[in-house]
Amino acid sequence: MWNPRRTSPKLVSWMAAGALTLRCTIIVALTGCASDGAGTGRRLSDERPSTGSGRPSEATSNPFADYHSAPELERVIDNEQDAERRVAALHHLEALLLAQITADGAGPRYTLAECPLTDCSSRVTGSFTIGPTEIVQVKGRSYSRDAIQVGPGDSVPVVAGEIQLPAGIGSIHRYNGTVKLSRYTIEGQGDEFHRLTFAVVKGVGYVYLRGIGTIKPAGAAQAVTLGQQPNAQTSQP
Repeated sequence: MWNPRRTSPKLVSWMAAGALTLRCTIIVALTGCASDGAGTGRRLSDERPSTGSGRPSEATSNPFADYHSAPELERVIDNEQDAERRVAALHHLEALLLAQITADGAGPRYTLAECPLTDCSSRVTGSFTIGPTEIVQVKGRSYSRDAIQVGPGDSVPVVAGEIQLPAGIGSIHRYNGTVKLSRYTIEGQGDEFHRLTFAVVKGVGYVYLRGIGTIKPAGAAQAVTLGQQPNAQTSQP
């Protein structure tokens, strides 16, 4: 029988170290307490587990991960009664549309060659809704917190108290109300689940994803109407 009183000091030290290592490993596995030590900023988000792209981990929070049809997800958004499930369906639909356009191109979708909010070469990515506002200096970094609306599943980086507007490849922008830019007037007319939505797509541009509203380039005779009311007969552009 093992007698702890006869155990050598070296063996005791080794056992203690092993137990501590095992304990730390279990803690990290269960809580994700390991840190990269960067400490460079934080994100205005719903604080759920993230994949690193500003969205919650599909493994832990996406009940629609096996859905691969945009019309099917639109039906879920229109008919689901649970708000959290509607949000999950919305974010999965946006990610699905973005992936399809990245792989196959925009096709007939309305597309701008430039990103009207800020520099599309930015490495900052995420998703958010921008409310009624007027932005003249579209290349600047500072934006009114009142105009930036961050909902469940969204993510907007904040560094040293300054909002870093996500406009890099893969970013998703939703418009709520009238947003006046230096060259465009964009009016989002849909409710919170049907916002006029654009994405920054690599090699394609600023592409309309879904939702309801209008966009009018400076000098244009009339605005371009995008989308439709839910359950309408005609299809979206």
